[in-house]
Formats: sequence, C-alpha cells, structure tokens
Amino acid sequence: MPNPDVIRSLFTADCLLIVEKGGRISWCDSTATDLFGLEEGSVVGWDLPQNAGLYYADAPDWLRFEDFPIDRILAGESIDGVEIRVRSERTNGADLWLSVAAEPITAWEMGDVGAVLIFCHDITGSKNALRGLEDAHAALQALVQASPLPILALETDGRVSFWNRAAETLFGWTGAEVLGKPLPFVPEGSRDESCMMRAEDLAGEVVLNREIRRRRKDGSMLDLTVSRAPILDRHGAISGTIYVYSDITERKQMEERLRQSAKMESLGILAGGIAHDFNNLLTSILGHTSLALEDAKPDSYQARALTNVLESVDRAVRLTNEMLAYARQSSFRPEPLNLCGLIQEMAPQLRSILSQRIALKLELDNDVPPVQADGDQLRHVIKNLVMNAKEAIAEEGTVVICAGAEQSEAEGPKVFLEVQDTGCGMGCDTRERMFDPFFSTKFTGRGLGLAAVLGITQRHGGTITVESAPSEGTSIRLYLPAKV
Repeated sequence: MPNPDVIRSLFTADCLLIVEKGGRISWCDSTATDLFGLEEGSVVGWDLPQNAGLYYADAPDWLRFEDFPIDRILAGESIDGVEIRVRSERTNGADLWLSVAAEPITAWEMGDVGAVLIFCHDITGSKNALRGLEDAHAALQALVQASPLPILALETDGRVSFWNRAAETLFGWTGAEVLGKPLPFVPEGSRDESCMMRAEDLAGEVVLNREIRRRRKDGSMLDLTVSRAPILDRHGAISGTIYVYSDITERKQMEERLRQSAKMESLGILAGGIAHDFNNLLTSILGHTSLALEDAKPDSYQARALTNVLESVDRAVRLTNEMLAYARQSSFRPEPLNLCGLIQEMAPQLRSILSQRIALKLELDNDVPPVQADGDQLRHVIKNLVMNAKEAIAEEGTVVICAGAEQSEAEGPKVFLEVQDTGCGMGCDTRERMFDPFFSTKFTGRGLGLAAVLGITQRHGGTITVESAPSEGTSIRLYLPAKV
C-alpha cells in the first residue's frame, strides 16, 4: 500500500522531481521548470544542488550534494518539512524558499531504481511575510526601548510582561526585578484606584492622560499621566494592556509654587492694607490711653487697667509690624551689617527666650563678609527662628545658630544664617504650610511668625531652605547677598 504521507504530499506539492543517486534529475514536472526558471526539457541530467544554488534555511554556505541526504532516503528514511533556500542566476539573486519532503521511489514498489521522489512546496511568500513581521517586531522593540517615556505591559492577571529602559530609569526597578510580578510602585493609598484601572483594562477600555501618583523604589513620590490601551491577540481577545507614562512631577511642583506665590502675594496685599489702617487706630488708642493714665491715681485699679491696655497695644504694634514686614511695606533702612556681630549681641536675649533645659550653641565664622540689611528686621528674623526652634523642642535639647559664607558662581558671594534644633521635626504636610500666615502646629493666634521671616528675607533679596523630618529635628537656613 502506498504511504498515506506520500499520497498527501503528492497532491499538495507545488512541484515534483525525481533525483538519482548521484544528484542528477531524471524527471520533473512543468511546475518545477517554472519554479527554477528552466526551459522544459533542459532539466534532465541537471545537477540539482550545483545548478540550483541550494542552501539550508539560515545557513550561509552553499549546500553541497553530499550534505543532502539522498543516500539515507534511498535506504528508507523519509524527510519532511525541511526548509531549503534557492538562490542562483535563474532567481536573479533573490531567495526562493521551499519546504521539501522526500521519499525513496522503492516505497512505491517500483523496484530498486536508486532514485528519490522530491516534493517541493513554495513558501517564499509566507517566509517573506514572516521575515517582514520579524523585522517590524525588532524595529518596534528598538523604538519602545529607545522611547524617553516609560512603557510597560501587563498580562491579564496583572503580571508585568514588558518593562522598558525609561521605566527602569524613572521608577528605579530593573526589568529583572519586575518581570512576571505585579506592579511594584502602587502606593498604599492608591490600591482601590489601581484595582479600578485593572477592571477597565479587562473591559478593553482605552484611557488617555489620566493623572495618578506612584512611588519610586527609593520611596519618593511621582506625579504622572498614564495612557492605556488593550493588547489583542489574533482572535481579537484581550491578552494584556500597554501602559505609557509621562512624568509631570516637576510641572505639578511648579504649578503648586505658582499657586503658593499668588496666594502669598494676595495675603501680603491684604496684610499690608490691614496693618496700615490698624496702625492708625492703634496710634489713636495709644494716645488716649496715655493721657488717661496720666490722670489716674498710681496703683489704682484704673491705672492697672490702662497699663494692661498699653501692653496690649504694644503687642498689637509688634503684630502690625510683622504684617508690614510680611507685605514688604515696613520701613526699610539697609546698611552694612556684620551678621556674626549681630548674633553675638543678641545672644543674652536669645538665651532668655529658651528654657533652662535647652542649650544654645553659636557656630560663627569670624571672616563672614558684611550684608546690606536692616538691623531691626534681621533681629526680628533671628528672634522668630529661635522661638520657632524652642516650640519644636518638647523638654530638653539644643538650638544651634550658625553663620558663614558661600560662593556661588551664578549669584556671587552669599552669607548664610542657619538655626538648627533637635526638636520633633516636620512631615511633608507641615513643611508645605510652615510659611503660611498664622499657621502653627502647637498654638493658634501666634502671629505671622515664619511668614514674616520669609517676607523679610525676600525683601533683602535672600532665599530660605528647610531640612526636616519627623523625630530628626529641623534646620532653617537663610541666604543673603554679601556686600562686595
């Protein structure tokens, strides 16, 4: 009985050839002559490997006849699905791809004639299409890896299946650390949001530029936009989701600074207007109270009450001066000033502000250049910073006041004043609000405090930096331009 595989190959083959033991063709059909670009009748006796230019798939060297398994086939071995490339003058140097099957003719009980029946299937079209897909996939892979935007893909079960270099750079995890695992960067407070996004992914929704917050490997937070789209298999079913992120952290921080600046400017205008009007009222109260006190009997109830009124007026005057300083509308009399000398002069007063269980240390550089500043306003700044440090220390600790000079290539020489404390420190929320007027974590109605410090510093052309963390104390440093 004929071999069923042989019968199937016979009816599905694009062309047929009979090749003798020495490699010469003894017969081929008309399709074979067309396939190899021959004239019909000229192929008999033709040396197949040598004249056709045969190569195994993906092998660079020409296929010699002794490498083609004619002898093994004649001995009864069949081959099927062997891919061969044909490249010769007859194919104009282009690759002709064939899938080859072969059977010994003796399998058909035709006698031992020492020949092999070869079935060829032309797979050039599908092979070129596959190569095109492979090239397109390689180009897409290169494009995604070179993208400056973080790109990742998730399986339907939420495991990471792709993680490009930009994702490694932004989030801090390498591909080896995340592939095959759930997303590592979802913060605790965003779990519900992440579950909602996964439900949208499984429903095949396309989402563009949604703002989210995620964390880096070092714990810092990122503001991002994410765009997502489903990945479909050849049947149209969802096999995963592609995610593309854009880092908008710096933009969000800039927007917040602009909002804060606009808010502070509005508050400054309001504070300045109120302070001027309130000062006029206080002047009248102060004058009338002083006159009434002159007519009151010493040590009388009226004298004590009027004295209390004058003390309250004095506190109100200090508050209005703080408001004017914050609004940058107070009197401003800058002059060359030695910052270290001013701190040493204030040292007794500053020690009296602190309790006995809080030590005051001065670390002053005697070679600090002078600054062009209003002495009264700088005294107010130093006093406020020390009072703020005192309130941060629960029972006992240390307050350190430092002064020195730094050189900036862009801005020239600068003088810094730094007040450090060993107090409770501040979290992110408190640091963001610490310069707001009347803000305090301990008391209400404490005045402008650090808001006035900020206003005075900016009026002197200076800047402020803050370093603080819960239970690690606080360091507030002011930079003022040095007088050259």
